[in-house]
Amino acid sequence: MVSQWLKRNLSAILGERFMKCYYRMFFSTFSAVTLLLIFILILSLPDTYVFRAPLWVKVPMHVIQVSAMLFGMMSLRVMDAREFFGIRQMERCRGNKDSQLTSLSLDGLSPLRLAKTGVYSIVRHPIYLAGIVMISFQPEITYNRIVVTLIADLYFIYAAFKEEHHLLKKKELGYHEYMQRVPMFNLFKGLYRIRCQRSKDPVYPAH
Repeated sequence: MVSQWLKRNLSAILGERFMKCYYRMFFSTFSAVTLLLIFILILSLPDTYVFRAPLWVKVPMHVIQVSAMLFGMMSLRVMDAREFFGIRQMERCRGNKDSQLTSLSLDGLSPLRLAKTGVYSIVRHPIYLAGIVMISFQPEITYNRIVVTLIADLYFIYAAFKEEHHLLKKKELGYHEYMQRVPMFNLFKGLYRIRCQRSKDPVYPAH
């Protein structure tokens, strides 16, 4: 994979300690800045409206977008958000806690563990689902936004399948069993599964 090749080469140039301390923060910052620049570029391009929703449609669509954002943010309660964004790695290095770096991956992440609780008990990819809903439920549609939405949604779906391909190789995580219980993106099926579990009704398969 390109990302692994890049990490190995950067590690050879900058050193393993530097990578474990600062790579994740650099990656998070670079991703955020890149997305912001793309957003600014899209807004600056000439565009034409295809559809502009009336107020009675616009309000519920914005409610759905905000709900999706909150749903995605809830996934950070399951994982270590400070480590995810690279903050904890920098704290370890500044606190001279090099002994804690030994078990970390090259980008400073702790050994892989499977999140199964919280929103991850409803769908397998809550962050990607939140991204798809937030981008797709635009009350004002233009030609540029249609293109961006298609590209973004396809990217989220591709990323989810790629992530699952990687996790299935880690037999010790039990991801295959998790896949059988929890749907990939189907929020309604996930919520229905939990309701059935609580009422002890038969639970239908995730797929």
